[in-house]
Amino acid sequence: MISVNRLLVAMDFTEAAFAALEQGRQLAEAFDATLHVLSIVTEPVEEPWGGSTPAREFFATVERMEAARHTRLAALFSEGDVSAGRVVLATHWGEASEAIIEYALAHQIDLIVCGTHGRTGFSRFAMDSVAERIVRRAGCPVLTVHADHEGVSAA
Repeated sequence: MISVNRLLVAMDFTEAAFAALEQGRQLAEAFDATLHVLSIVTEPVEEPWGGSTPAREFFATVERMEAARHTRLAALFSEGDVSAGRVVLATHWGEASEAIIEYALAHQIDLIVCGTHGRTGFSRFAMDSVAERIVRRAGCPVLTVHADHEGVSAA
């Protein structure tokens, strides 16, 4: 049987990510595991604003974006869960799948839970999904979750 002490949920604030968060919360409770929630600020050089931000302001902009993400994450949990260490909130900037995998390695994560949009056909081909890259490269099990029209379902 799998032993889960540290569980990671990737949070991008989409419907699928909230479904993954709900699954992650339930699994963390069932396994009495620490729930890590990580939100990634997309690699700035790939964003339209990245090329127009003066170099001296670039890192300050990234830091402000990370702080805003952290504030949004903190609003999802009780202060007691965070201060007791049951929930660990983290932000990072970079390419999402790489940052998630690096975080999982650095924090010895036992299970990654991430949302997926369930794209098929050309859109899946054209947009290699973050979830798919995580599944292919992670050093631990990955649970992908999507929100369907009737609620949450595991993929």
